[in-house]
This record gives sequence, structure tokens and C-alpha cells, in this order.
Amino acid sequence: MKSQTDRSKTILGLYLDQADGDKIKLQPASSDTDSGASEPAVRPAMPDTHAGRELFEPGDRALYEKVLAQLADDGVDPTVYGYASGIVGLRLFPNPNFFGKTDAAQKARDLWMKEIANNPKGDNYYTDSSINADPNLVRPFRVSMSCGFCHIAPHPLNPPANPEKPDWSNLSSTIGDQYWKPVATFTNLKKADSFLYQFLASQQPGTIDTSLVSTDHINNANTITAIFDLPARLARASANPPEEQSASNLLIPGVEDPQSAANPRHTPRVLLDGSDSVGVFGALSRVYLNIGTYSEEWKRLHNTVVGFKPQRPFAVATALKNSVYWRTAEKYRIPYMAAFFRYVAKDTGETVTQPMRLADTGDGKRRIEAERADASKGRGVFIQNCAVCHSSKQPAGFSLSFARDWADKQVLAPNASPALTLPMDFADWDNFKKSPAYGDYVKQISDLASQASDQSDPFIKDNFLSTDIRVPVTLVGTNSGRAVATNAMRGQVWDNFSSETYKNLPAVGEVHFFNPFSGKPVDAWGNNDSYAPPAGGPGYYRPASLISLWATAPFLHNNALGEYTHDPSVVGRLKAFDDGIDKILWPDKREASPPCASMVTCAARWRSPEATTVSSIERPSPASSTFRHASSTPLSPG
Repeated sequence: MKSQTDRSKTILGLYLDQADGDKIKLQPASSDTDSGASEPAVRPAMPDTHAGRELFEPGDRALYEKVLAQLADDGVDPTVYGYASGIVGLRLFPNPNFFGKTDAAQKARDLWMKEIANNPKGDNYYTDSSINADPNLVRPFRVSMSCGFCHIAPHPLNPPANPEKPDWSNLSSTIGDQYWKPVATFTNLKKADSFLYQFLASQQPGTIDTSLVSTDHINNANTITAIFDLPARLARASANPPEEQSASNLLIPGVEDPQSAANPRHTPRVLLDGSDSVGVFGALSRVYLNIGTYSEEWKRLHNTVVGFKPQRPFAVATALKNSVYWRTAEKYRIPYMAAFFRYVAKDTGETVTQPMRLADTGDGKRRIEAERADASKGRGVFIQNCAVCHSSKQPAGFSLSFARDWADKQVLAPNASPALTLPMDFADWDNFKKSPAYGDYVKQISDLASQASDQSDPFIKDNFLSTDIRVPVTLVGTNSGRAVATNAMRGQVWDNFSSETYKNLPAVGEVHFFNPFSGKPVDAWGNNDSYAPPAGGPGYYRPASLISLWATAPFLHNNALGEYTHDPSVVGRLKAFDDGIDKILWPDKREASPPCASMVTCAARWRSPEATTVSSIERPSPASSTFRHASSTPLSPG
């Protein structure tokens, strides 16, 4: 699409992007064939039963048809998907409260025509807050959101030459948008003196606070994660311990076990804290709720954005009973998406969510060849030090538990399965790695990994590069903000989407962090304060997948470590990767600094490589030290 800046071509006084000829229409590649067929895949045509069908009776048919004729036609069924807005993932639907055949809709049209469409002052909708903020102003369109709004972004393997003018082939539906900016996305009409503006401006590009609307009062933005290798992830889920489900959980279909209602249920741990734990189907379903499905019920259960009101669970039973949108998603949308993400081509074995390999790019292939000897050594380092958390392929019988008396549990019987007990605290990690049990594990994982050939590495192939097992944040040692989210705890808004196993997780104990307001001296780790997350779910991270790490920098759960280049090219991604991975693996490459003198320097985001500091990145900190300091109350649900 192309921007439209001609006042004479506005639609009801709105500058809506227009189609750039047929470029707007996504054409399936000639090489894209449906499984078992030899003909190229085609976009389904609109059913004959939809032709001429109206979603509502218009009050002013001439105006209604004129407006619809002006909207961009991208070839999909507008009765289902609406109209293109010019922003990928946002769709426009005609608003029945504006176009409908009611007295209220007529009043809405009259006000809009007077103040905006026919106003000789011109663009006052865009410039006059007394107009655009008028609660009586009814917009002509309802804006709907798809998953693509957050997850579609430039394709690492085929980036656009001009990021402002990508073709469809330059976009990926699974990479996650690591380049968007929260403050521009959600508060473009706010000024810097707005609290919401400042809240979003504190968050890194490419992150989103998924509890922004149904708030948990924690500034815990996290990366918009890429969706990689779902088949390998489901294979790991089948090997991990299953999780107990409640009666409400079991109202959501399961796809991981042969029986949909199996209890306990094998499930991936979705979201960064592993709280979405009722299965892939439930995780996909909850996303639709979080972006507006059945909003009539959703907004009754919490105080939107502001909070400070007890939450109530979004009950699946209520949605099944009362929401046609939920039932439609359950019958059509979710099964379609689940099939899309799990699809494996019969002839090639390729998957929709397969890794995006650096070797498949010209610049990347040359670099890999130049560093092949070092990469072989790095593989050994990975197996000996990282695979215990970052490999979905593990020796038979592998399991992890966590305890403070871990040192008493470090003897494995000869040839025993590696059932490891890891420490709860990062200060004990080096000693744990010297234990006999970990030594036995390294032998077993090394035997499993064997040796890679020059052309392939069977150990890495179909490896999710994560165990998907929740790890206490006290052991991880990074910023605890996202780990202590409370919305999935018992009785909270997403109660029905977390397992009983999650709701019964033990407390992780004291989380140490640097408090710039305390004035207390720091310890050896740079911390001078602590807090204790409650039991019942909070306090854990599941290991992030390392798939296609070259394409997803900056790193850590909040994109805080590494240079942000805002450059989706292969060169730009590698520049961000090099800076971020160096700072993860070599502490001395992070610029050391004294403890922050103020919250401003501690919370500073958008950093250059030189400004990335140990004090602001590596010291474990709570979800919001400002919240803790200002309220003087412990973390609690909601």
C-alpha cells in the first residue's frame, strides 16, 4: 500500500492508505504446493453464500457503499477479515454504530460530518484534541487486530532493500517484530507529560508489556518472541513431566496427547514465565482474548490499564456459553493456526516454523566458512555448559529439579538416567558444575550429541534448543520483572489458562537486586536489596530457545543486552548479534560502572554498545523496584 496525503482523497476526512495497484494482493509462490497436490496453492475464493451479504443494515446506503468502494481491496473476504488498513495486522471493519440504521448511528454520522468530514478547517481530527478525544465521537471504523500485528516483521533471510517499502516476500509471519517501538505504537497522540507515555518509553524496542491492559502493576515488557520449530518443541513437551489440569483447563482442547482431555496433560510452557500451561490450543486461544475477543466480558474482570481493583478469572465456561467469537475461534481459527504452525511438508520435511539459518544467506555463508574451526570448539563449549537448559534433545530419563540442599543430591548411580537437582541460587552454579552428577550428565549428553559433520549436525537438527522447563529466577540471575507476573495465578484474570502444576509452584525465595534509592552499599554481585515473590506461580523463567540467535538480537527477555541497530538486513542483524553475544559471553566486554546515581541512569534504555552497563543489565532486579519502593508492600496477585 501507499500513503495518501491528498486532502481531496480522504475517506470521511481520514487519511487512509491506498492500494498500490495489485501489489496489495498476496500471490502464493509458484513453488508453493499443497501437500499431496501438484498444483500451486491458491488463495480460497469468497464463498458464493457470502456474496452480497451484509453484516448489518446501513442507515445511509449510498454513503456506506461509497466508503466501502474507496477502501483497499486486498483480495480476501471482507465479511470475515475486514479491509486493509495499511498496517500489517490491523484491519478495518465498518462500524454499525456509525453506519447502521438507528437513531444513534444517524446522530453519530451527523456529528462526524459536521466536525470532521465537512469541516472547512481541514484536518482538525488530527490536530484538535477537543475533537479526537470527544467521548461522544463515534468512529466510522472498528479496528481489529490479528496475531500478525506483533509477529510479522522483515524476513531475516530475505530482508527488504527498503524497510519502508517491503514486498510480501520480504516479510515473515513467525519472526516477531523486534523493531517496533511501544511508545510510538500505543501513545502516538500522548505527550511526554503523560504517565502512560513515560511508562511505554521506558521499554525497549521490540518488546511489549502483555499485562499492560489487564495490568499486574509491574513494568515487565518482554520480547515479541519468534515462533520456531514447534514440532521439536512439542516433542520436548511429550518428554517433560505432564502438568495437572483443572476442570476449567480441560474445557480447552488439547493437541499434545492422544486423548484431548488427558489429565495430567503434556504441554509446552508458553510465555517467558511458562505460565500458559494448558497446551498449544489454549495458548493460541488466550492470545485472541488478550487482543479483544469477547471484550464485553474481558473488561468486566479488571480495571483496564489503571488496575487497583481485584481481578476475576476470564472463565472459559462463560466464553463457551456466551461468545460466538470464542466458539468461532475454537472451531476454525485455532485449529487452522495450530495446523499451520505444525505443518511439515511431506516431500521435503520443511516446516513453517523451521530455523532461519545464517548459512542460507550470502553474507552468512561466507562468515560461517571463515569461522568453521572456532565453531567446532564452540559446539563443545555449548554441550558442556549450555545444553542442560538449552537443548530439547536430552539423554533418556533426563529431568531437572531445584533445591537449596542440591549438594546432598549429587551422586548418580552408574549408568543412571540424569535426574539432576540444580541449585536455587546463581552463586552456587559454578560449584554445581564441578559436581559428580553434572560430570556424569556431560558424558551422557556428549555421547548423545556425538560429532557434527562438515555438512550437517544431527544434534542441532530438529532441536528446539531449550528444555522448556521452568527455572527459578534466583538461579537465572537476570532481571526478574517478567518472571514475577501475577496474572496467571489462582483467581487472577488468566487463571483458566495456567495449569494446577503452575499454580502450586513453590516460592523461589529472596530475589536480590540493586535499589538506587536505598543508599546501602552493594554486595559482591552489585545488589543492595531483596524481595520475595509469592508462591503459586511467579518467580520462574523457561529457557529461551537459541534457534536463529543470529537474527534476534538484542538479547535477554527484555531486549536489554546488546546494540539496537534498527536494521533488518543480514549485516545489521549480525552487528546486533556480535555486540549482544559478546556481552553475554564475556563480562569484561560489558562496560562496568559504579552503582546508578539515579533511577534515570538505571532505567535508561536505547543504549549504544558503550553505554550498556553491568549495573543496569546484569544485576538481578525486581519487576519494578520503583513499585516496591513507593508502595512498601510485598508483591501480591494483581
